[in-house]
Amino acid sequence: MLLTTKVHTNRNWRKWRLRATLTCLLLVAASLAIDIAKPQTSLADHQTPTDSTWMPFIGEYKVWCTLAIGTGPCATHHGTWGIDFDTPINVPIYATGSGHLKQLYGGCSMYGGSCNSGAGNWLSIDHGDHWSRYIHLSSFAAGIAVGDWIEAGQLVGYAGLSGTTSTASHLHYDETSPQNLPVNRIFFGPFVACHGNTMVQYPDVLGTSDWQQVPYGTVIRNDGYECLGGSGSSPTQPTDDNEINQDTDGFFPSSWIGAEGQDLFGSSSISADFDGDGEADLAVGSPGEGVGYRSEAGLVNVIYGLPRLNVNTGIYQGNDSWPGYAEAGDEFGAALAAGDFDNDGFDDLVVGVPGEGIGSRNNAGLVMVTYGSSNGLENPENIYQNTPGVKGGSEPGDLFGSSLATGDINGDGYDDLVVGVPGEGIGSRDDAGAINILYGSASGITADNDQFFSQNSPGVRGGSEPGDLFGYAVDVFDIDADGYDDVIIGVPGEGIGSRNNAGLVHILYGSASGASGDNDGLFHQNSSGWPGASETGDRFGYAVDAADIDGDGIGDLIIGIPDEDIGSISNSGLIQIRFNPDEHSDTTPSVQSLHQGSTGVEGNLEAGDRFGAFVLAADVTGDGTDDVIVGIPNESIGSDNNAGAVSLFPTTAGILDVDTDELFHADLTTFEGTAQTNALFGSSIITIDEDIIIGAPGQNVNGNTNAGSIYYLNR
Repeated sequence: MLLTTKVHTNRNWRKWRLRATLTCLLLVAASLAIDIAKPQTSLADHQTPTDSTWMPFIGEYKVWCTLAIGTGPCATHHGTWGIDFDTPINVPIYATGSGHLKQLYGGCSMYGGSCNSGAGNWLSIDHGDHWSRYIHLSSFAAGIAVGDWIEAGQLVGYAGLSGTTSTASHLHYDETSPQNLPVNRIFFGPFVACHGNTMVQYPDVLGTSDWQQVPYGTVIRNDGYECLGGSGSSPTQPTDDNEINQDTDGFFPSSWIGAEGQDLFGSSSISADFDGDGEADLAVGSPGEGVGYRSEAGLVNVIYGLPRLNVNTGIYQGNDSWPGYAEAGDEFGAALAAGDFDNDGFDDLVVGVPGEGIGSRNNAGLVMVTYGSSNGLENPENIYQNTPGVKGGSEPGDLFGSSLATGDINGDGYDDLVVGVPGEGIGSRDDAGAINILYGSASGITADNDQFFSQNSPGVRGGSEPGDLFGYAVDVFDIDADGYDDVIIGVPGEGIGSRNNAGLVHILYGSASGASGDNDGLFHQNSSGWPGASETGDRFGYAVDAADIDGDGIGDLIIGIPDEDIGSISNSGLIQIRFNPDEHSDTTPSVQSLHQGSTGVEGNLEAGDRFGAFVLAADVTGDGTDDVIVGIPNESIGSDNNAGAVSLFPTTAGILDVDTDELFHADLTTFEGTAQTNALFGSSIITIDEDIIIGAPGQNVNGNTNAGSIYYLNR
């Protein structure tokens, strides 16, 4: 069951990014002796040392392999004793006990093949009765040298994948006798293994045979000893109405160190119940996140059981079981969606990767689908237009996965996936755009019966033209109340007459055989009876959503027109709500227009605000009817240009009430943050029950430009 009222993606990320002035900061470690990032917290805050040692990391990671020769699931992987943990690139690694730094072998690149006999960058510490070794590091902590005294819990380096290893980062940890021979003991202090939702306490001194009892993939943690759904210490929670970023206390991204410049955390978000425990889980996209040396590769943080923050895992390509390989410009996490594609009661996650190159086809794009379970998200798979059965063919610049939406279009009980491909060329018409519809089944998303639509498809009106961007925005809702969800498609680049980029919106109606272009709904500002007029550059359909706002049983369209001029005020923005599109009920069709400066609407009419760059319908007032939420990411707050704001329009008895609307921005006492220039607050919006989560991907965090934040508004 989805816990958010509507499934939403950040369909607008690419556009605002093009408008923002971003300085690309490429992380390059010039020397392995450079401390690449300051750890967010000390190990002592999370562990109490025993007479043995500490764990070598903070947070929650899986046991990959327990490596006794001839035993365990990874016996052929290494011929040594030890343990592999799924610590992603640049996770801080700490000394498991006090002693002298004995060995320090560097000089390996992040992906350094057989460097240092396959161990890559590694070090060892002499603890007197044993040595500890830390292998496959990306780099060492600044200033450490052979012979130094190292305290228990001191930072010694960062996890990586140097040396002979898989493409996935991990920490190989082992212990030896002073003679550098294997010993049959692992000296970790007490630790917790999470077997599903069951917490199991292990003793402080373990023999190798004990480690063999810890199954492959078991989650262990050391930051409060809590398993999901189990007992343990109280989880770290944000305060009400808090700004949350990757440097927030308690936010332990098992995927990264913390906030960095150009991460764009908060560009996209989605809430669902991935582990089926009845609690809302949150996924947040950081499409600008660098992975290793690969800028803008992208990453998604998944927080299980919001408002907890410390039950946090990170997903990126090439990490653990996540397929693919992190590459510069992939933009993994630029769009997110959720649905139950196999109808097993666990919500599944879809990650859009529009910048992914398929072979030599740059920016062809793909989506990654990963399935919910009692253990959280697992069994990921990549789907792209060269996947057998998927129509269209991967081509340069297609941007497959730029927008996403889910619903049951053919009424078979399985959620289906709509993928926007706004850069798709139709014949010789570049960027005309298209969508793919992939249908759910007992085995999940399948390419069987994949549907491919453009404005040249049978029944679909309009005709494909260069730059139309059909599929730039997508949504799914049962408009005509026939039991089949319908597909709403924004085409913001469509020319209306001679008016380039005026924009329009399509509705493709669902049926037992899937979506159809027959009786295609088509709307623009020159449609009969529509207020206003199509004008050059309006971008009608830049954002779309649908809900039954007036309570007549028929879906209503919410259309964002962020570049609409209001009088002489350029790009101030407008939304229009079409009640009863295509006349499916007895309610008289009508259109309501709203903008800042409208009677009763909070906020001033200003050039460049782009009111309507994001739209969402959700019930946040608790009266059982959907309210309308509007993102204004370029709103100026005082002297802070492009700080951003969000408007909330409640509905009362099916009527949109502009007299009780609210305007939210980061300078309000409601929030702990402050408005910042270019923060772009309102670029993404989701709801969890009556709470609102707002993305500000341009937020400066501790001096890191465009690191990004989300704001958790508890109503």
